[in-house]
Amino acid sequence: MPRLFSHSTAELVVQAVDAVQANRKATVDLVATFCALSRLQAESALNLAVDLTLLTHNGTDYEPSNPFVRFIATPDETRKAALLRIVLESYQPFVVFRERLLATNSADTAALQTRTILDLDAHRAQAAKRAVAITAGCKPFHYGRSFGNRRQHGIAVRNGFIARQ
Repeated sequence: MPRLFSHSTAELVVQAVDAVQANRKATVDLVATFCALSRLQAESALNLAVDLTLLTHNGTDYEPSNPFVRFIATPDETRKAALLRIVLESYQPFVVFRERLLATNSADTAALQTRTILDLDAHRAQAAKRAVAITAGCKPFHYGRSFGNRRQHGIAVRNGFIARQ
């Protein structure tokens, strides 16, 4: 059975996680109200936050599951982006996509292969669009060591963690 692939934006994920953190736990309806989102937007953002291991889903409630969540509540966009970068670097679909992109040098092929390897429930074009958007917000990736050149490496998340719908 294909693994579900939640579609949301970085901004909505951050808003949803902030709502859960502020309330210590929250339902989809509370997050929708807190963030002025539709129920569908809130649910998609929460599901992606769970997939990213920022939150856990217990019945109808979402709760923080990652100690980094407390850093979401900040006006500092750089700090939020850094948090998402750390989380993204261990997100299996991103890791597999990045490896396949290096192997094929084609975002479309890498997205298709990632979808196949992970049995993702996402249309090929959607998977490619999102995977490319993940990397598009940063300066060119240098997959080698970054010791000593850390300032030259871009942050993966600016305004496009996952492409907007």
